[in-house]
Amino acid sequence: MNYTLRLERLRAKVAKLSVAQHPPILRCVKNNAAEDQPNPEDLTEWDLVINVEGK
Repeated sequence: MNYTLRLERLRAKVAKLSVAQHPPILRCVKNNAAEDQPNPEDLTEWDLVINVEGK
C-alpha cells in the first residue's frame, strides 16, 4: 500500500508540472440570445460562455 500512496503523490506532482509547462488556453464564447445558437460541443473547464440577451 505504501507504493500506491507514493505513486498517487508522484502522479499529482507530474500533473502540476504538465500544467505549468503547457498552460491551458482560455477561451471566451459569446452567444446572442436572438440567434438561438447552441453552445459548442467542445467546451472544456477553461471556456467561458456568455449569453447576450436583448433589452
